[in-house]
Order: sequence, then C-alpha cells, then structure tokens
Amino acid sequence: MAKGKRRAVEEPVDKASLQKQRRMIKNRESAARSMNANRLKRKRLKEKKEVLDENEWWDKIGKMKMLGKKKPCL
Repeated sequence: MAKGKRRAVEEPVDKASLQKQRRMIKNRESAARSMNANRLKRKRLKEKKEVLDENEWWDKIGKMKMLGKKKPCL
C-alpha cells in the first residue's frame, strides 16, 4: 500500500471488528491532532529563535560601535 493511501472502509462482520475499526479511526484522528500541535510548536520555536538571533546580531553591532570597529565580524 502506498504511503498516504488508506484501505477502503469495509463493513465489519462482528462486534470486535467494529470496535477495532473505531479504535483505529480514533487513533488516526489523535495522531493528526498531535502532529498538528507539534508542527505549531516547532513553528513558534523557530520564530522565537529568529527573533533571538536578530537581537543577538544587533547586540554585537552595538558592542562593535562602542569599541570603534566599523564592520561586525559574525
């Protein structure tokens, strides 16, 4: 089966199969929520890192100016 492809949903023949199918659906939905939450967390951390990196760069430029250097050597 190719990645991202799901088998066609078939009618379960007994109660155990029905429960298993429901559990699989719930698990798939839970995994999707978890992946989305992790994706959002990584995005926020990346944005925060970019801000911190920019602040660090400006701090270095400020120190260079105080020391009388013309170009920052990053």
